[in-house]
Amino acid sequence: MPLLALGSGIDGLTGHADGYGAWALTCYCIGTVLMAGLGLLALFFLLRETAAEFGIENETSRAAYALLLSFVVFFGTNIGYYGFSQMAHSSTFLLPRCLC
Repeated sequence: MPLLALGSGIDGLTGHADGYGAWALTCYCIGTVLMAGLGLLALFFLLRETAAEFGIENETSRAAYALLLSFVVFFGTNIGYYGFSQMAHSSTFLLPRCLC
């Protein structure tokens, strides 16, 4: 995780470079929230484009359906929990969306 490396580098400048310093943990937690958010954003764009392939012509309707399904994924799965916890599962949510 790039933000964990950044936080560890800042901690290294202060003499506490073991990966568990204050900056490392802060940057790691910010990174998990960012990755969950970027994963949801990528999912929204994917769903919006998929709605166009299913014949929904109106751009507002496509965006509304995509937003609704993104909320369903956020509240109906564990991504909301993993996005705000100190686990690395939000990165596994982001990666497949980036490969599509």
